[in-house]
Order: sequence, then C-alpha cells, then structure tokens
Amino acid sequence: MWMRWKLSESLFIAIRAMHRESFTADKSVDSIIAVHGIGVDPKTTWVHKKTQVNWLSDQKMLPSSLPTARIMVFGYNSIWFGKDAVRQSLDSLANKLLRELMRKREACPQRPIIFIAHCSGGLIIQRAYTIAALHMTHYPHLAGSIRGMVFLGTPHQGLANDSNLGSQSQVYAAIVAANAHIEDNVLLTLVQNNDVLVSAVHEFSRMIKDLKPAPRLFCFYEQKVTNVGVIVAGNLPLEFVVGESSATLVSHEKEGLALDHFGINEFENVEDNHYQCVLEHIKQMVREAKSIEDAAPGKQQLLIKPEIVM
Repeated sequence: MWMRWKLSESLFIAIRAMHRESFTADKSVDSIIAVHGIGVDPKTTWVHKKTQVNWLSDQKMLPSSLPTARIMVFGYNSIWFGKDAVRQSLDSLANKLLRELMRKREACPQRPIIFIAHCSGGLIIQRAYTIAALHMTHYPHLAGSIRGMVFLGTPHQGLANDSNLGSQSQVYAAIVAANAHIEDNVLLTLVQNNDVLVSAVHEFSRMIKDLKPAPRLFCFYEQKVTNVGVIVAGNLPLEFVVGESSATLVSHEKEGLALDHFGINEFENVEDNHYQCVLEHIKQMVREAKSIEDAAPGKQQLLIKPEIVM
C-alpha cells in the first residue's frame, strides 16, 4: 500500500502472465488474476521480502497447486507522490482492467475468473464487476465468468474505520516537506465515508446479492499493526491500517491472518501457514467454478432482476 518501493524501470501496465505453461484454449480452465493496491511496484507486490519468493509464479507455490490455471497479474501505475505520480480514479482503473480482460480472453471469453486483490486492488475488482454487470453489451461474458474474489486487507469501509490512523497526516507532512508532487485522487477515495467509496461498495454489495450466479467472496484481515513510517522512511506510530470491520463484508466469509498490512499479500514459502490458508480458499473457488461449468457447460449467464438494470 502507498509507496514502499522504488518504481521499477520497466513498470508493466496491464495484464501479465505469471504462469505461461498453463495457457490453453480450454474454456473450463480458470484464470487467476491478482490486482495490487495503491503506491506499489506491481513486480514486487507479491514477493516476500526475506525469501524473495513470488507465490503467484514460484513453481512450488500457486502454479504447483493449480497447474492448469492461467495465473496473471494486473499491473498499473499507482504511484501517488513524487516525479512518477499519476492521476487515477477507481472507475478508470476498473475499466482499464475490464478492457485488458476482454483483450486477453478473445479466444475463450467464458473462461472462469478468480480474483485475488490486496488493499485498494479489492475496490478495483469490485468496481470492475459492477461495471461489467451493468454494461454487458460492452463487456460480454465478463461478470458472469467471475467465480470468486479473495480480498487481502481491502478497506471496504475506508482506512480509518478501526483506528485513527493519525500518522496519515504525518505522512503527508513529510511528503510536502520534501517538495514532492502529490496525486492522491485514489488515496482520498479510501478515506472512511468517502462518497465514491460508499457508493461503490454499496452498489457492488447489491449486485452480489441480486445477480445469479454470484461469485464467492472471502475476506482476509490483518491482525498485526503496521509500521506506516516505511512509506516516508520516518519513525511513525505502529497502527492497524485496515482493521477487521473495514476489511470484511457483511454476510461473507472472513478470517484473520497474523500479518500486518504490508505483509498480508506476500508469503514466505509453501509451508507458510498463512499461504496455506489463502490457498485453500482459492482452491475451493476453483472447485466450485468447475462444478458450475460441469452442470451447464458454456451456458453460464447472469440472471438480473429487472429493477437493477441501468
């Protein structure tokens, strides 16, 4: 979240494959797509700092458990301060994701999709689902193909729901003192009670309730405080960035991980208990997606209540 690393010289924008060997024209094969949060380098977001293991691409990790899945990451420039800062919005990023999905899925548009998202990446996939469901002529098959979403520390209710996050003002102060350029449009969306955030999450929750078949959702929340000071190399108080009540959705499964906000999206190795926990829910979503496809091959379409069509 925010800006912990230097921007890679070759930042990739759009969807990139992490496990190429799995590519196939078989529409029953799942697409696993990971979406990072704000202010990070998409090439290192999923890499454990100590072991340098990328759990999405390491052959002992996710590719080993899901050998036929297309494992991909959606990368975008999320830097919000400094010379590389760009102005983004939730809707622009969601539409970018949808357009990239359409391009990647031309040969097999009904392949099941399972999303994995960290922090604000979860809000992007929520918004993408809502837009795809409301605009099926522009994005055919997409909403109906989404079978699952795994949220890792996503602030559904905003950043300050469980803590004061008083260090946020100190982060801003340090950036201003360094005369760094700021583009905080997406970051401001994450503030508790922000109108854009409230509306987006409400609309998504309504869609999930009213559309069938609905994707399965699972929310993981952090159980350790985070050193927010690493954003600006400063000494700031340890705080919960996204607590349980903000990181979870009513009526959907949830589980805490004994990790902080900057560690909930990376895993040490295949024996990491946190990884095994997340993996089990991803595999369950894959199994459920296969059951749906086996029940009615190639015929999955969203059933929409007339009153919510826009």
